[in-house]
Amino acid sequence: MKNVKTETKKVDVFRLVLPFVFFVLAALVNFSSFPGEYNYTLIKSVIGSIFVSLVGIYYLYRKKNGFEFDRLTFFAGSAFFVWILIGCFYAPFKYAAAKYMENYLLYFLLFLVGLTWEWKQEDAIIWSISAVIACIIGIIESIIPPKYPVSMFGNPDFFAGFLIMPAFLSFYFLKRKWNVYGVIYLLLTFITLFILKTRSTLAAYVVGLAFVLFLFFRRKNPSYIKWIGFVAGIIGFSILFPQIEHKFLHNIRYFIWRGTWQMILAKPFLGWGTGNFMNFYPYFRYRPYFLRPEATPLTNHPHDIYLELWSQHGIIGVVLFIAVAVIAISSCLRNKKYEEFHWSIFIIPAIVGVLIDNILSINLANPSTSMFFWFIVGSAAAFSGRKYEFSVINKISLNKIFYGIIIFVSLFLAVRGIYYRIVPDVYLKKAIAYRDMGFYKSSVRNYKKACAIDHYDVIAYYKMAYAYAQMGKYGKALNVYQFINKSLFPHFAETDENIGIIYMNLHDGQEAEKYFETALWFDPYNVNVLDSLASISIMYDNNEKKAVEYLKEVIAIKPKDKYANFVLDKLEKLPKMEKGRVKK
Repeated sequence: MKNVKTETKKVDVFRLVLPFVFFVLAALVNFSSFPGEYNYTLIKSVIGSIFVSLVGIYYLYRKKNGFEFDRLTFFAGSAFFVWILIGCFYAPFKYAAAKYMENYLLYFLLFLVGLTWEWKQEDAIIWSISAVIACIIGIIESIIPPKYPVSMFGNPDFFAGFLIMPAFLSFYFLKRKWNVYGVIYLLLTFITLFILKTRSTLAAYVVGLAFVLFLFFRRKNPSYIKWIGFVAGIIGFSILFPQIEHKFLHNIRYFIWRGTWQMILAKPFLGWGTGNFMNFYPYFRYRPYFLRPEATPLTNHPHDIYLELWSQHGIIGVVLFIAVAVIAISSCLRNKKYEEFHWSIFIIPAIVGVLIDNILSINLANPSTSMFFWFIVGSAAAFSGRKYEFSVINKISLNKIFYGIIIFVSLFLAVRGIYYRIVPDVYLKKAIAYRDMGFYKSSVRNYKKACAIDHYDVIAYYKMAYAYAQMGKYGKALNVYQFINKSLFPHFAETDENIGIIYMNLHDGQEAEKYFETALWFDPYNVNVLDSLASISIMYDNNEKKAVEYLKEVIAIKPKDKYANFVLDKLEKLPKMEKGRVKK
């Protein structure tokens, strides 16, 4: 009997490491519950940058010289990111633009890496395992008090924003005839999305299912069957529209959107510049927003990624963003290789799901969603049938230059992210912990360390000023608040009100009144400011009539306000004053 030689396929360990780093570590690593707490999204961005550098090193190692991708998607994506970069130059607050641009530079690198990515079944398995782990943690958290399922994402909305993408891998598994795993995975991800109770993500999931049906029946007869999901969705939306409209008009997003729209109308074509939404939104805020119990003095995002893009980058930015997504989906639909290996039935619904979800959310403003979104958008246009070779010019390999730039930029982002973002945030969280324990000196020391590294950390400066005020060091507190108002972020949060309080403590009613009036312009329903102005009218201006007007405004807003009711009661019992004399 002859010996039969069998060939064994060599396992590419380096290639297996790549999806593990991205789909597992970048998704699940979260040290926020450990000592040295910090913003958990920062470490995810750093891992995303490391993943990009590893991909570049891998392709150099494999001596990869060419790719197949859709040229139109590449140019559309590049145009969008270039427009974001241009927005940095006309943005009035450059430090805010720079922070915002750091994330978008990472997203652009992931988009480029996606264009070169060849999906393998190992990628699907690894990402699904990551999602399973996240789902199990989330389900357990929904059972155990405080029953707040966030898994490794810090927030149920961000968790749902991430899960909406790998959730559609279940249909890839079913198409590959991995029926048992596919069904279990489908049920687990759906149950988790249902537990999270994020209506925007559930609606996005339903729309994504319509695309799944379309792709599943795309080549089958009768031809109309592929449209059933869309028709059912439209009918369902029409039936539920009155309820949706009612809930929306009473949701705080409606109030935020009204202010954002006024901001957009002021600069509809170019917007206010990259990363500058938060700086200018207070001037356009719909003031009745503050009557809502959920209202906060600071609004970071408009809870709609399209309105955020429009407010910062104008209608041009919105059109470019939608164009990238549509062109990438179109490329994926034409991709015979993707259709043959069933990747389209996962990629397209995942992209669509994120696009729909972000109509009512800002998950794309969070790296835990955006990193994966831009990666799959790029990958949707990979292997489209046309190969682009990196040639050699004057004995210089252009592919080495290309990969070298990607490796250098991604490692730069990783190092910068660790030193300028994570380290200051660790000091910031330590400072807050010390403040909560009443150790204000230690708190200030850590605030200073954070600001020494990140000179534009407005939150650290703001909280440092508060700590100084609690220590009775009003001069230092005032200097920090004035620095914020003049150099960093004019009228940030409650800066004007806090300056007014400090001047009250320094017995300077005239200066206090000036800052309280400014604070009242931004929030005319601030009962604390109205109470303070009433006090100034009595103590410094001897103007009882004006004080009563302020206090009546307080009662109209908050009928049970103790201070306003107490003072009004006292004023009614006092003898009337006329020209400085007691009126008999």
